[in-house]
Amino acid sequence: MKHVHLTTGLIAGAFAAAALGACKKSNNGYASDTTNMSRVDSAAGRTDTAAGVVRTDSGTPSGKFADASVLSFASVANRGEIALGKLGEKMATNPQVKSFARMLVTDHQKLLTNANQLFSKLSAQLDTTSGDAADLANHDMDEVKDLTGQAKGADWDKAFIDHVIDGHQKILSALQDDAKGSTNPSVRSALEQSTGIFQQHLTKAQDIKTNVLKS
Repeated sequence: MKHVHLTTGLIAGAFAAAALGACKKSNNGYASDTTNMSRVDSAAGRTDTAAGVVRTDSGTPSGKFADASVLSFASVANRGEIALGKLGEKMATNPQVKSFARMLVTDHQKLLTNANQLFSKLSAQLDTTSGDAADLANHDMDEVKDLTGQAKGADWDKAFIDHVIDGHQKILSALQDDAKGSTNPSVRSALEQSTGIFQQHLTKAQDIKTNVLKS
C-alpha cells in the first residue's frame, strides 16, 4: 500500500496534560507528542514515516503510546473503512461482496461512535491532521480514489476485497500493539473491541476471496 507501512489496523500514556501536549522523550526511546504522532524506534534506529507506527526489531512496542494519538489513529481507520464500505455498496456487483461492504459501514460506524464518546469522556483532543492519523487518512483517500476510477465488474470486486484484506491486516496489527501498550483501561477496552471487529472482517474478506471470488 502506498502510504501505510505497519508491522501489524481501524483504530492505535495517560490522558493528563502531558499526554495531550509535547511529551518528553521517554527512557525507552519513544517520543510521545499528540501534535506530532510519529513514533521513534531507538532500538531498530528507524521511523516509519508513512503511518508513523514503529516497532522494534522484535515487533514489540518499545514504550507507552499516547492514548490520544492512538485513538485518533483508530478513528481515522474507522472512517476509512466506512468510506471504503460505502463505495463497495455502490460499486460491487457480487451480492456477497455488496453485503460485506454494507457490514463494513455498519460495524465501523459503531466503532467510530464509541470512539467519539470515549474522547468526550476523557476530555481528549482528536487529532487527525498529523502523524499516524494524517498519513492513514491520506492512504485511505488514495485507496478510494483508485477504486473509484475502476470499472464495475468481477475485477472490481476482487480489487475491493484485496484492499480490505491488506488494510485490515496492517491496521489490526497496529491496534493490537496499541492495546497492549495502553495503560488506560477504557482505551484498552475500546482498542480490543476494535481489534475484534477488524479480525472478523479480515476473516470474512479472506473467505470471500477464497470461496466466492476464486474464479
